[in-house]
Amino acid sequence: MNEAAPDHPAKRPKIDTSAFLGHKGLEQFVPANSKTLFDILQLPTLFLTKDPSSCDDDEMFQEALKTVKCLAVVNDRAERGVALIQEFNKRLTKKEDELQFLLQIVCEHRHQFPDCRKSTLLAAS
Repeated sequence: MNEAAPDHPAKRPKIDTSAFLGHKGLEQFVPANSKTLFDILQLPTLFLTKDPSSCDDDEMFQEALKTVKCLAVVNDRAERGVALIQEFNKRLTKKEDELQFLLQIVCEHRHQFPDCRKSTLLAAS
């Protein structure tokens, strides 16, 4: 195994970015308003100017990473919700016409009872 000594770090490979970027740089993947996310979450941005290999030792980066890891991914939750509903629908009935009838009943019920307040339930009686 040919590892680099600590006083002689391994060199980064040269990659011809024009093969996949054309004449544009990596900045084409980062819109101008990307800094807004850092502003909204009140995250430091100074670490963005440093070499990525030093991020593990950078306190500001670690702070931002901790905050970002705690964020809920909305799309992931939505996809899980859709999958849950689809699985639930398959357990109710396998016949499409019965499923459509059931969905119509649920829709009608939601119009009749738009919320779960006691006053709404009593008014419908």
